[in-house]
Amino acid sequence: MKSIPLNSEDKSLINHYIEHPSSVDFAKPKDALCGIILEEEWFTACLQELVDNKIKVFELKWHQAKKNYLLQTGLEDYSKAKRIVASHRNAKGKTLNIAIWGAGNVGSALIDLILSNPKEWLSNHGVHFNIFAVTNSSRILLDKTGLEADWSKHLSQGLEHISSKNLLIAYSKHYELENLVFIDTTANATVASYYSELALAGFDIVAANKIANTNTQKSYDDFRKIIQREKKSFKYETNVGAALPVIQTLKQIIASGDKVTRIRGTFSGSVNHILSSIRNGTADFGAAVRDARTKGFTEPDPREDLSGKDVARKLLVLARTIGYKLDLDDIRIKALIGEDLSTLDLESFLVEVDVLDDKFKNLFLEVQDGYHYVFAADIRLGENGIEGLEVGLQKIHGDSVLAQLSGTDTGFEVYTKAYGAKPICISGAGAGIELTARGILSDIFTLD
Repeated sequence: MKSIPLNSEDKSLINHYIEHPSSVDFAKPKDALCGIILEEEWFTACLQELVDNKIKVFELKWHQAKKNYLLQTGLEDYSKAKRIVASHRNAKGKTLNIAIWGAGNVGSALIDLILSNPKEWLSNHGVHFNIFAVTNSSRILLDKTGLEADWSKHLSQGLEHISSKNLLIAYSKHYELENLVFIDTTANATVASYYSELALAGFDIVAANKIANTNTQKSYDDFRKIIQREKKSFKYETNVGAALPVIQTLKQIIASGDKVTRIRGTFSGSVNHILSSIRNGTADFGAAVRDARTKGFTEPDPREDLSGKDVARKLLVLARTIGYKLDLDDIRIKALIGEDLSTLDLESFLVEVDVLDDKFKNLFLEVQDGYHYVFAADIRLGENGIEGLEVGLQKIHGDSVLAQLSGTDTGFEVYTKAYGAKPICISGAGAGIELTARGILSDIFTLD
């Protein structure tokens, strides 16, 4: 076993032992060793405090790639050593131990974003990220010391996806990980069903997945009670509008004592792209649908977007955020296509959708000057509660932000008592892999 002096400048030797004043020839203890990660920036001060407290360090290894040390101490000293290390770490920033469920497009982009700027996150937000768990559809990768840039290679060799939620909870408890955050980038109902148990196990939750917010009212209420009782956070900004601060704005309005009187918006960038193509004369309805699908703006089956159901789910999220109790069935949806096209197989639909060309061409020709048709979600609120709740085509004046959107942009108008007839307007790109990843990261930074 080769050792190098503690003050050696040669840190290129990975996993070699480093001499330490409290060690006695690296004699092995009778009990198993317990490991603690020690970051380079506070290594010297922290190590000195361990020495002063007569804590024996049996192994100390430098890891060149991670720029940190693995400190091994005996079981009898572990709790005290962990408190000392934690005090130094917290003095320079809070460490968040993160589990990311769903290493698809958004999940992968989020991991790479987090790993790309560790110094920026620490200096600007006082946060250290330690991604200790990640899953895809079949495997889970666990590493208490955190993922590195080659994480995807290791995930492909991870454990098979069996009872992964229970394994995650057991793993976090075994290693006594603190400041736990569970991030759901899936659209999976089973994963959403984990949230209550995860909150009970100490996790804050950040979700791009809309299912927990659009479940039955009872399920929604039961989950919120657990979150409140356990004093955990649930963040879901990306449920509506990717990185646009829609949820945040609504919560700030409510916190200020103002009252929301109406929310209207074009929540679907894919549908807005289709309709703006017709309005601009660049394509008929069928061609616009196929073009949006080819470019990846719609779901693989565009009828998921054209049905209006996803827009209705987003409207439900907003309505519940401002305190209204209702279910998805309470929203009146006027789909852009009829039942005759909804029951066809996908290939037939992509051909037959051209039958709607004349309908939409005439619709846009007949609209009065100064007005436009947009596919909008709309909730109108009065003194006695909800007065209108619907999704469908609306004729909107050209002065509205919603009428001026083009491409895949989305827009929101929030009317309140204080602002009167002039709404608070939020608009911009409402979809995209990187934007959604950044929206999730923003949610993490707002955790209590």
